[in-house]
Amino acid sequence: SDLKAQIAANHKGILLLRELVASHSLAFIHSTMRAVQQNASDAVRGALSRLSVRCGLPDVGTLAAEDFMDDGSRIKLAITIDRNSQSLDSA
Repeated sequence: SDLKAQIAANHKGILLLRELVASHSLAFIHSTMRAVQQNASDAVRGALSRLSVRCGLPDVGTLAAEDFMDDGSRIKLAITIDRNSQSLDSA
């Protein structure tokens, strides 16, 4: 039933996007989506840069975390943040 709910939600999303394109234009929708994605990217980069400063990392430094799923599976993440280039790399 979860899969059916996901499929139904996707169909609803398709219908809503078609309505937006019909009332505006495909070019406008693409432009708006790109702007939203760029805004999100900028916000995440800024947040990670501020976090690296708060954690006392050098201009290029790595944060690491580890946690466990309900079934005991381990999740490990390491993010190297470069404040100079506003880039990051994860492992």
